[in-house]
Amino acid sequence: MNILDQFGLPNSVELFLICIVGYHVIMTLLFLIHKYVLGRRALQWMWYIMGPFLWLMLFRDATRTKKRSIAQLSRYGVMESGQVVLDYGCGTGSYAISASPIVGNGGKAYAADVNPFALYIVRLKAWLKGLKNVETILTDRDTGLPNESVDVVFMSDAFHDLKGKEGIIREMYRILKPDGVLSISEDLDRKVPKAIAEIEKINLFSLSYREKKLCKFKKSKSIKKGINYCPKCGTPIKEGSLFCENCGVSLSKEKSKKKKPSKKISLKIISIIAIITMVIIGVTYLAFSELWKSTTTETPIQKPEGTVVQTTAPAPTTAAPTTSPPVIHPDEEYLSWTTETLTNLTKICELIKESIDANDWEALERHCGDLYDFAIESLDEEKQFKVSPELEPAKREFVKILNACRWAGHYGERGAKNHDLDDIEKTIEYLETATACIERFTELLEEYNATKK
Repeated sequence: MNILDQFGLPNSVELFLICIVGYHVIMTLLFLIHKYVLGRRALQWMWYIMGPFLWLMLFRDATRTKKRSIAQLSRYGVMESGQVVLDYGCGTGSYAISASPIVGNGGKAYAADVNPFALYIVRLKAWLKGLKNVETILTDRDTGLPNESVDVVFMSDAFHDLKGKEGIIREMYRILKPDGVLSISEDLDRKVPKAIAEIEKINLFSLSYREKKLCKFKKSKSIKKGINYCPKCGTPIKEGSLFCENCGVSLSKEKSKKKKPSKKISLKIISIIAIITMVIIGVTYLAFSELWKSTTTETPIQKPEGTVVQTTAPAPTTAAPTTSPPVIHPDEEYLSWTTETLTNLTKICELIKESIDANDWEALERHCGDLYDFAIESLDEEKQFKVSPELEPAKREFVKILNACRWAGHYGERGAKNHDLDDIEKTIEYLETATACIERFTELLEEYNATKK
């Protein structure tokens, strides 16, 4: 039995709901694993199967007002028209969208993120608001923007999640103008000192402003003439070098030899795959075991009493005409079963009412236990019947009858055992509900019989 039985839903609807819940459970685990175990750069393909979880990122946008976004942008340094700004690690782009009207048509608002679905949302927001100066960049480090072309780069609650921070900082140094500003905001105060230490360690930026959760940096030095820098990561390179010592990109005009990908599989990836596999197997088993149970059970064929098993070959006889047994329609078989079941339920319910009137707690506990067991058994049997669409409403109503009897038996048995009058009142309420459902079931049967005539 599962909790959906009390609603009287068809098996197909139950199967659909269970699959939806199982899918969201699995996707939630994948999201948590990707976010807190693997980091942002690992398993980027996973975002393509996590489309339903955009609400995790949209929730923050729904709680952030436009006034708050503009106030935060002014703290970042986005205040003038014509500025070129970059929201690195933009998510769904709430700040990039808010910065677009500030910089105006003469400026530019770039939104960069590793998540393609998040960038789809950014483009959708820009299209709905008619913003022409918003562009998205799908990247985990390199932006592809020209050197010294950006006025402000801001990262809102994203710096601590980045992988390869040194390469990203060098990329920000490359694209920022000499008087550009790098603003970093974190969600917790304790993350800010670590961010400052990691940025100043590279000696490309110096701290110019500090609040509780916000820190601003300016370029500590401009790119000197006569010194060559890597076009990809911005690292200074020695004269005559063919490869960048930091990122390994080829600096010669000749095509560099591509490094063969490593065939080593990390233990972390194996563990993640094993966990996902076990979760999928467990959810599948729990979801389908009850629904497949009715299709896999077989009723044994019983021979009538008094028959003799023949061990020797029978004598040849003339073939007599055989008559096939009459075929029973599924609706007729179901109606016959419901009639018998209702008769038994009515008898048990009458015994329960008599026990309540006589204040016989032992008899009440016994009869309520019988009602609960019989209702559970009947619910299992009911799933095996397939009826026509005309009889389906009556079938659903009969499930409500069985569920009402089940809960009446449950509360009645518990109330009689503990002498709890509240449970006895619930028992009476469920018995009244069952009576009302029986009346409705009778009306639906009359409608069904009318359609058959």
